[in-house]
Amino acid sequence: MGLIKILYVNKNGARLCEINLPYNKIEITDSAKQSYTDRFISWHGKKILNLYSPVFPDYFPAYIDFKIAGNRIYVFAPVKQPTSDKYQDIYVLGLDGKLLKKSSISYNTSMCFDIQNSKYYYLIDNENTETWDLHIEDIK
Repeated sequence: MGLIKILYVNKNGARLCEINLPYNKIEITDSAKQSYTDRFISWHGKKILNLYSPVFPDYFPAYIDFKIAGNRIYVFAPVKQPTSDKYQDIYVLGLDGKLLKKSSISYNTSMCFDIQNSKYYYLIDNENTETWDLHIEDIK
């Protein structure tokens, strides 16, 4: 078990409050390392991979992203199987750090996303139609 720590500070750096959110540590297995390596090669090629010496930590990070919207903090948890059609967990917190709910949303690799009114919006590049597809999901 791990702990996500988020410190609230004011513009002068003075500490206002601290959020402590427990989470389950996810070990990075050899198959996960291979999945990430294969995905990197498919995007950039083996020559580029050979320029780097990838080093994997023992565990995934505590969280991969967060968003503040509508007086809530949305914390995105890492995904155990990054190439699957599985869902990823999202923690919904009040601004005081209290856990309001834990939900699941579709896992995607889109860097273009937003959250408004408990809805998760993200864009996916549709290479077949050469358009951007807007997806909208309720955060239940």
